Amino acid sequence: MMYGIAGTHYEPVGDDKYTSTDKSANYTGFSNWSFNSSLNRQDASFPQEASDLLNVWESTVYHYPLETFVFNNASVKTEVANVSNVMLRYAIPLEYGVIKDIDQGIAELNKQIKAAGIEKIQAEMQRQIDAFLAK
Repeated sequence: MMYGIAGTHYEPVGDDKYTSTDKSANYTGFSNWSFNSSLNRQDASFPQEASDLLNVWESTVYHYPLETFVFNNASVKTEVANVSNVMLRYAIPLEYGVIKDIDQGIAELNKQIKAAGIEKIQAEMQRQIDAFLAK
C-alpha cells in the first residue's frame, strides 16, 4: 500500500529494500509518516551512512512506559468539564498576571479545582495507568 504493486511500481530488493520502476511516478503512494512497521522497505539508493546513524539513534531512544497510554475520560466527563471551566476562570488570569495577590489566587484556584473534582479525575487516571502498566 505504501509503494504500489510489487513488480509494477517497485521491485523488492532483499527483505527490506526496494527500487522504483518507471511506473512508480503514476502511483501516488501512501504516506508512511508515523507508520512504522517491520514491513517497511527502504529505498535501495538511501545512503548506508544515514541508515547507520538512524539505527544508532533508534537504539538510544528511551521509550517511556506510558507513551502509548490514552486516558479514557468517560467516567469523569463532568469533572473534566468542571476542571476545564475552573482553569479558564482562575488559572488563566494567574498565568497572565491579572491577579495581583498571587498566593491568594493560587489558593483560590486550588480550592476551586478540588471542588470541581480533580481528585476523582486523578484517581480514575491512576486506576487506568495501573491497569495499563500491568499488561
